[in-house]
Amino acid sequence: MGTPKPYATPADFYDWTGETLPQTGGVSPADLRRAEIRVDEMLIGVVYAVDSSGYPTDPRVIRALMEATCAQAAWFDETGDTAGALAVLGGGAIGSVKLPTATTAAGGKGATIDLRYSSEAADILAAAGLATRSVRYA
Repeated sequence: MGTPKPYATPADFYDWTGETLPQTGGVSPADLRRAEIRVDEMLIGVVYAVDSSGYPTDPRVIRALMEATCAQAAWFDETGDTAGALAVLGGGAIGSVKLPTATTAAGGKGATIDLRYSSEAADILAAAGLATRSVRYA
């Protein structure tokens, strides 16, 4: 099968975000790979057509995977959390101010929120018919 083709390149990321591709630094292929892993996790159980190398063949699917990967990488950039460490934080209190746990902060009573995933990435996949929103993402 060889080296897997990435869902998104740094050039894709900067085109998608509308930012200028820097001469040095910026989003790395490793950051995009981490984002791709999270996208793959959101796709567990989803079926779509692939070629003999395992790459998607539908242009809509290819675009959705690229956009979701870019959204997830942007989420990493915004949160500074590529490892998902923030998702395991518990609530706390300072005086009379009570902080919710990371898994319930955005969803309210009974909601399951996973802060390892970008809500925008999940929305992109759902709009393309590639995922459901049974688990809400932050």
